Amino acid sequence: MRKTAVVSAPPVALFVFNRPHMTARVMEILRVVRPPRLLVVADGPRPGHPDDPATCDSARRVAQDVDWPCEVTAELADHNLGCDRRLLSGLDWVFSTVERAIILEDDVVPDPSFFGWCEAMLDRYAGDRRVAMVSGRNEIGRWGPSDASHLLVRHGSVWGWATWADAWRRTAAVIDGFDDRSRAVIAERELEPLFREHVEVIVDHWLSPTGLGWDMKVMGAMVLQDAFCAVSAVNLVRNIGCGPEATRTTNPDDLAATISTWTAGGASDRHPVEPDPTYDRWATMAFLLSSYLDPDRVLRMAKFSTLLAAQLNDTFAVGSIPIQHALVPARSPDEARRLLAHLRRVSEASTSLDRLDAAFGVRSR
Repeated sequence: MRKTAVVSAPPVALFVFNRPHMTARVMEILRVVRPPRLLVVADGPRPGHPDDPATCDSARRVAQDVDWPCEVTAELADHNLGCDRRLLSGLDWVFSTVERAIILEDDVVPDPSFFGWCEAMLDRYAGDRRVAMVSGRNEIGRWGPSDASHLLVRHGSVWGWATWADAWRRTAAVIDGFDDRSRAVIAERELEPLFREHVEVIVDHWLSPTGLGWDMKVMGAMVLQDAFCAVSAVNLVRNIGCGPEATRTTNPDDLAATISTWTAGGASDRHPVEPDPTYDRWATMAFLLSSYLDPDRVLRMAKFSTLLAAQLNDTFAVGSIPIQHALVPARSPDEARRLLAHLRRVSEASTSLDRLDAAFGVRSR
């Protein structure tokens, strides 16, 4: 262990698996910001994958190779737990160790300003039970007043986030205690209608035999405990892991991976009081649009409401999305065009965005 730097910056929890080349990209940013404490959580090699022992070991060594004053603590699984179990169990370990933390996965590369922004948000909302997490990931690039540092929203992202131990324990308790009665709780919440439908989809899959990803469980648990997420007004993180090595975001040209990043603005005196329903709606629509592998075909399908889900499976990247919900952007083409025009302004070059623009008739900018 290295000597701990005596500063107030939050610890960073870094989750790694078998992608040392991506872990190295995250470590490049950590060497710039020099957090005083690093907690490394690693999953173990998968049975039947002969390369995993070496790549897992390499990722662990990269993640623990610090050259600044920093206390490094590691929680290393000796066998494979899988993405969902490892993330949830790792978060339990992190928050049994520290009172607050910034959380990164091995494919989430933040702008250096992300860390100071997280610290400011953790300080601002400490002890405020309305806010369960803070996130540097803005799903629609940038949103809100020009002088705002953040928004209060329901649609929070775990691509670069932070929280407190007590908030995580409340979220984990909701996840562990989820049952059929949770459906009735959703009906009591004041939610934007499309986002409400999205949460209802989450609830249905939570109880299905196929289960639900840990990130969706976190989103559902936030709604169930009637909590908000403080989201940066500009996107501060990039996911570099979309592609065949990913667990779920296997499309290398995923629309979500093309959103640009910015530097966080200075602290603002503007304090949002109410959640932003438009952000929640458009973040949900952007998620659904990212699943359209063949947008021309999806638009044709949207004209028919009785097609069987089995006929559509090869058209959507996210097979667990119920078809009627997935078709909402295609059935709301005017709004989808406005969102796509916005995404074009805040995104880098993307063939996925090109296909969506062409299908929906968005004029080039």
